[in-house]
Amino acid sequence: MKKCKLNEVASLIAGFPFDGHKYSSEGIRVVRGDNVTIGNLRWDIDKRWNYPFKEMKILL
Repeated sequence: MKKCKLNEVASLIAGFPFDGHKYSSEGIRVVRGDNVTIGNLRWDIDKRWNYPFKEMKILL
């Protein structure tokens, strides 16, 4: 497996969080501040999003 930096393979947008009551046990894993540690991502705290992203408004 090739190691790379996260910003080489993904675009990161920090800001307004997802509505907490909409998290699900199924869907796409969400990387939150709780998951980020120095040099690693923790997945023992697992939140998932199961709503279409077209419903989200992203402010840049």
